[in-house]
Amino acid sequence: NRHFGYVVIGIRAAYQGKGLGKQFFATGEAWARSVGITRLELTVMTHNIAGVRLYLGAGFVVEGHKQRALKVNGKYVDEYYMGKLL
Repeated sequence: NRHFGYVVIGIRAAYQGKGLGKQFFATGEAWARSVGITRLELTVMTHNIAGVRLYLGAGFVVEGHKQRALKVNGKYVDEYYMGKLL
C-alpha cells in the first residue's frame, strides 16, 4: 500500500474560488511523485458541488458511490469515492 496516498482537504467557503485547491493539488502531486506515490484517493460528500468540481478539475474520477456513508446532523449523506493515477 505504499504506492497510494489518501487526500483530505477542506477549504472554507470564504476562500473558495481563489485557486487554493488547484495550488494544493499541484504541490501535493509533485511531492507524491517525488516519493513514488502513483495513485491518490479521496472521498467527497455528493452534495459538495464545489469539492466535486475541484477534484474533477484536478483529474480525479468517480470510482464509486457509497450510499448513506455518513450521518450529518441526523441525516444520511452519500459519498463519492474518487481516484487519480499519477
